[in-house]
Amino acid sequence: MWYPGLITDKNGPQLVVKFMLRTRTAGTFVWPARDDVQKVLPEFFIACGVVPECVNYGRQWFISDHVKLDELFQMYKNMYFETDL
Repeated sequence: MWYPGLITDKNGPQLVVKFMLRTRTAGTFVWPARDDVQKVLPEFFIACGVVPECVNYGRQWFISDHVKLDELFQMYKNMYFETDL
């Protein structure tokens, strides 16, 4: 599963990212009540420069390219995380 986020800082080779949460509606995300901040290596980014559209006065955000990002994530996941046992 992929999640959009905002890069807030750089910590050595890692980037500090504040992540959004998915809603039940495909492509729609919200900022969580408590910040979800994690350090992420750049090779785990599937896209940069994605700007969501505000759909509910800053409470909900829609990413129109979510289907394309789902496909990119699936390719990335198949390449790096799924193995034939």
